[in-house]
Amino acid sequence: MKISVVTPEKKVLDMECVSCVLPLYDGEIGIENNRSPLIGRVGFGELRIKTESGTERYYVDGGFVEVLDNNISIMTGNAIPTTELNADEAAKQLEDALAVVATTDDVFATKERKVKQARAKLRLAPRK
Repeated sequence: MKISVVTPEKKVLDMECVSCVLPLYDGEIGIENNRSPLIGRVGFGELRIKTESGTERYYVDGGFVEVLDNNISIMTGNAIPTTELNADEAAKQLEDALAVVATTDDVFATKERKVKQARAKLRLAPRK
């Protein structure tokens, strides 16, 4: 099975995998060989890619996934190896997002998105 992850800036990865697990907007999904076609909305959280040599982990920042003919294509705003996440930065992002006073629906939606992103990064960031 082949997986590719692209962001607006670059192709983050393009590789063979045994399976993967990724966050959808409303839960988590595991994808294995010969899965039926799928299009889904990606949430904020951990993308786990199982390969012959081990498991790779990335933080993904929303977007879309398409599964077709043993090809997994993920289009996301950001994909960062979890080893590169910083818990202190994520905690600061969460603090800043929670401090925003939502006075309109647009501000509330932006605040909610930033809180979800920061919490996902904080959960995945390596601890010192």
